[in-house]
Amino acid sequence: MPSAPVIDRPAADVAAEVTVTVQGDETIVCSPDPISVKAGQHVVEFQLATPGYVFRRHDAIVVSNPGRDFPRPSVTSPCGTKATLRDRDLDREEYKYTVYLVQVATGRIISVDPVIRNEA
Repeated sequence: MPSAPVIDRPAADVAAEVTVTVQGDETIVCSPDPISVKAGQHVVEFQLATPGYVFRRHDAIVVSNPGRDFPRPSVTSPCGTKATLRDRDLDREEYKYTVYLVQVATGRIISVDPVIRNEA
């Protein structure tokens, strides 16, 4: 008896992925910038790729004017190298946001202000 065909379906929450790095002069770079969030993507996942830094434990990612698309604060993983932000993607808008990182050795906080583009 032939087996049923396998249907490749995305997970319920397909994340928009962002890689965060810190350059030598402590400049934070988010790639891509802007982040394009497409229909069906309801999570923006930030992965820190530079050793010696972690995301701030609370409010690592802060949307300036969240409107109805960003009803909850970001969540930082226990190890501090991943932060997630729920995006309801209801409105076709661009949102300024701030990424906050902490230099582990000194506790110094650095930040950058890129853009999320919802394509609802």
